[in-house]
Order: sequence, then C-alpha cells, then structure tokens
Amino acid sequence: MRHEHGVARGDLAHRGLHPRREHLLRGRRNHLVVGADEVPPLTLLQEARIDKSKQLLNGTRWPIVRIVEAVGYSDVVSFARLFSRQVGESPTKFRLRRSGSSAPAVSAR
Repeated sequence: MRHEHGVARGDLAHRGLHPRREHLLRGRRNHLVVGADEVPPLTLLQEARIDKSKQLLNGTRWPIVRIVEAVGYSDVVSFARLFSRQVGESPTKFRLRRSGSSAPAVSAR
C-alpha cells in the first residue's frame, strides 16, 4: 500500500531497511503506528535511511556520494542537509569523528 509520499512498507525493505513488520501498523490516514507513536511514512523512511547511512559511514570507505545513492537519495546536498539536521553534524564530520582520521575516505565507485 502506498501512502501520500509514495512510500510503501515494501520500499523500506527494498532499500535494505528492515523495520520489524510487527512494529508497523496503519494508523490514521498517511501515518504508520510505530510503537505508541504515529509517524508519517516519509519520516520513517528518512530515519531508516539516515540510520543505514551511519552504518555505511562507519563500516565502509565508500565515498559519500556512493552512500547517498545506496540509501536511496539522488542529491548529495539534500541528503547532507537532512543528515546534519537529524544527526547534528555533516556526514563527513560524522565519519571523521568515528574513524579518528584527519582525511576523508576516497575510493573508486
């Protein structure tokens, strides 16, 4: 079932984002019930994408653009803005702080 923003539960799994099905119940129109909270599907998808991107930033040396594409975004600037708003720092700073490195990771696509 697709919702207002074109997000379906299956879209989360397709992107490698696997919230447990028993936690996703339809609430009011255009919202999913997650635990006791009603969350718009787009918000749930964005949070899942940010969580996955944090895993990739920590666990790979992929360039940021590859991570952005892997989690389903096409625009690095929009992704970086959302990441910074939710995490409190840019993807690059997040990676550098976690790795203890002073230079960003660079590798071929």
